[in-house]
Amino acid sequence: MPVPLIKKNILKAAMLAATALFLNSAASALEENKVIIKAFDWKIYATEHFDIHYYPGSEPWVAYASGVLEAAYKRESADLNPALAKRIPFFLYSSINDMQQTNVADVSDGIGGLTEPFKDRFMVWSDGSRGWLKDVMEHEFAHEVQFSVLIDGFWKSARILKTFIYPLWMIEGIAEYETGLSDYALEKMYVRDAALSGGLIPLSRLNQFGHLKPHQMTLAYKTGAQAVRFLAGQYGADKPRKMLELFRTRYEAGSVLTPLIGADLPAFEKKFAEFTELKYLAEARDERLQEPEIYGRALTRGSENIPEFNVSPALSPDGKKLAFLSTRSGHPPELRVKDLGTGREKKLTALEAGAENIPYGRFTKPLRSLSWSPDGRYLAFSGQKNHREYLYLYQPASGKVSAAAVAGFEELRQPVFSPDGKNLAFVGMRGGFNDIYEAPVERLAGGGTLPESAAVALTSGEQDEASPAYSPAGDTLAYSCEVEGPSGPARALCLLPRGGKPYQADVPDGNVYDPVFSADGLTVYFISDAGYDFDLYALDLISGVSRRLTRGMGGIFTPAVANGRIYFSAFRRGGMDIHEARPENLLYEKAGRPLPKAVEPFEVRPASGTVNPYKFKASTDLFFPAFMFSSPGGLFWMNYWQFSDMLGNHNLNMYLNYNSGSDFLSLQANYSYARYRMPLFLQTTALTYNGALNSDRLEYDKRYARHALGTAWPFDRYNRVQAFAIVKNETSDFKDIQFTERLRTRALQTSYVRDTVGGLYLTANRGSRAELSWTKAAEVSGGNLKYDAYVLQYLKYFPLSKRSAFVNNFTAGRSTGRDRRLFSYGGLGGVRGFAGSADSTEKPGVFLNNAELRVPLFKDLNYYMWYMFPDFYFKGIYAKLFVDSAYGWDRAAELGDFRTSDVRSSIGAGVNVHTFVLQAFQLVLSFDYAVRTSDGGKIFYFYLGPLF
Repeated sequence: MPVPLIKKNILKAAMLAATALFLNSAASALEENKVIIKAFDWKIYATEHFDIHYYPGSEPWVAYASGVLEAAYKRESADLNPALAKRIPFFLYSSINDMQQTNVADVSDGIGGLTEPFKDRFMVWSDGSRGWLKDVMEHEFAHEVQFSVLIDGFWKSARILKTFIYPLWMIEGIAEYETGLSDYALEKMYVRDAALSGGLIPLSRLNQFGHLKPHQMTLAYKTGAQAVRFLAGQYGADKPRKMLELFRTRYEAGSVLTPLIGADLPAFEKKFAEFTELKYLAEARDERLQEPEIYGRALTRGSENIPEFNVSPALSPDGKKLAFLSTRSGHPPELRVKDLGTGREKKLTALEAGAENIPYGRFTKPLRSLSWSPDGRYLAFSGQKNHREYLYLYQPASGKVSAAAVAGFEELRQPVFSPDGKNLAFVGMRGGFNDIYEAPVERLAGGGTLPESAAVALTSGEQDEASPAYSPAGDTLAYSCEVEGPSGPARALCLLPRGGKPYQADVPDGNVYDPVFSADGLTVYFISDAGYDFDLYALDLISGVSRRLTRGMGGIFTPAVANGRIYFSAFRRGGMDIHEARPENLLYEKAGRPLPKAVEPFEVRPASGTVNPYKFKASTDLFFPAFMFSSPGGLFWMNYWQFSDMLGNHNLNMYLNYNSGSDFLSLQANYSYARYRMPLFLQTTALTYNGALNSDRLEYDKRYARHALGTAWPFDRYNRVQAFAIVKNETSDFKDIQFTERLRTRALQTSYVRDTVGGLYLTANRGSRAELSWTKAAEVSGGNLKYDAYVLQYLKYFPLSKRSAFVNNFTAGRSTGRDRRLFSYGGLGGVRGFAGSADSTEKPGVFLNNAELRVPLFKDLNYYMWYMFPDFYFKGIYAKLFVDSAYGWDRAAELGDFRTSDVRSSIGAGVNVHTFVLQAFQLVLSFDYAVRTSDGGKIFYFYLGPLF
């Protein structure tokens, strides 16, 4: 989804002024792996209003982007901020694989573009389609115009904090509104489906989107768009602009809507909901819309009120198995093979296939992305790993998977087998543009990287192509092609006879997706959004007549033809399921002929500009000073500062806390240089504190300084090795007993981390996390501590359902040497029910195991405490049963004398209450009641969890 970064990293970064404690961990900056495989040679194309940052890979799109951006500047600034007058930096990437390597922000698989207010940067990636690139640039630029109204001005950092308050339904709704009707079919599908199934999300619950379930993000965007259209249509076209202006000086939606339209938020959202439901009820009646079950039975079905997408049906040649791509277990999607006789399913996860993601479409639109070979041996799909794309051939019978790349290609998508099974056609991106290629299956099955010559181009040009499909005889290829329409780029049905030239078929107006031939080759089935509805159509190649086959209540996608049936994915009630339709159940309504083509097609004229080299530029991102003085307490000074360069390669942040009354000074600073795959981290923590008391009530002055230099090598998204050199000096000066303790640590810490933990909603329920670390402290460079510490941690989730899991967390630690470290294994993080710091639960050797069963008590609580600030949105309550056990030892000989009575253990129960603060930040309130098995002692805990 095109998103302003404000909903992700910006909100998180702004919180650092109050939560800079994460700097204490040497490995904290390494929690998520970022693999950088490309050195970007940036240049700048400077137009009248934009500095377009590009590199050789994205250069082919610069001229087009410049025209779209300057046109958007003129139109959207007139709509939202006529006073806009500033240059805006824009970053253009040639693919999602390239943009995920940016250091400006973390870019996940579901992001099409992002905008951040620190330096007014926005960025997008091209998928090879002019239409999609135009939409996403216009959407993201709308956020720039919004920021110019909401946060530009004196002390911008303080204004950025207000972004917690601005409702995202407004922010995203206006951005969608400014893109016009280019994506209106998808917008209508999502909102109509929600309105007709009781799933329309109230605007008051869309202030932020962090609490939404899987696949509800698109609904949130589109609901916001419909709300803004309703506002403009019912109250005046100037109301979106005036709403922005009012929010600049106000904090709450009601205080904006009341002077704007004479109604507060509850009244407005009620009117909007009533209007939307009545509109789509009337449309469903007038257009005779039907449930997908009318056309054929559902072969998949979601569960537990968590939406899932089941798409790209592919029937085995013998008709006994159905393969499809599914998000049933969350992201990334997985391949599932269902035995239609028994109903049993076999799955292949992306991780098992050796991929990090399995794309099942283009952004928010599912496209056919799975193909079964005619002999039933292979299933073909595409996948991404380390920002490279591969074609995967999976053998369901043996479980074997091979992955093949093709040199010179940025993307490899939508594979389909030829009728004889010897070749595989696919959509390949080269030089920023998509064409259809063909490669021998035998060579692809061997894996590895094929030379460019192994892939034969079937189409060539800057026109975007997608969804290739062979005719049964293999003599014709049908595909979706992008053409210039009267109001912008549109998708048509193209046919390519083997050895001939491609031509455009006459079909009803509307974008065409996923064509597929009938078994006799005389009909082409396809999806069209004619009338802003995604439905199944059929073109008779003999007569040239097109017929509409469905009138779906939601939308129809990814059709496939096999064994006299038509299989498709139907969107309904927020999810997608696969249906099997008999031809006699379809409508066969004759569709209208296409409208005459405009003499003057839509055209984007490149903007004039100059090419300049990129020059280093850095500036402050955030600055939050806080001062207070009182006679008894003295001066209190807190300060957070964040600084970075334009490319995000250099990042520096600092947190300072000072109190003159208690002689307290704390400084924490982080610097990272992240241009290359192996980043560099520098971290410093310093503390001075006079008058501290230890556990024996002895007063002492504390001096503490810790410096760390580290780096990491990410093998992929899940695996990395990291190393830190640590210098730590700690002085405790005891005034009462005239004693000074000086601890000087000079250590090297290295570890291997593998993290595949994931989940669907609220809590993790699958995957594992393993970490093996070694720390060595030596008497070098002034150090006076000498020890080795070895730690193994292994966390494993065993899913029991979409929401419940059995979780096991095992830790083994051992320290040796003169100044060996002690591992504490009592209390929270250890064996609950025991003291956290006691001689009996602190040893240089430890085995610790925590086992928890987590099941939902209230799956969808949905209690919103709107009447307080910050607000709390309670979403679910989980029950847990746990067993904690640990064994600690001092000398190795004690292991030989092990007795079960030496094991510290407890059992207990608890609940995790899942809530969201400001609808954005998840907060888990954990309550545990632990009972020691040795003596029945009991301890009750409350903490912010979960512990693991």
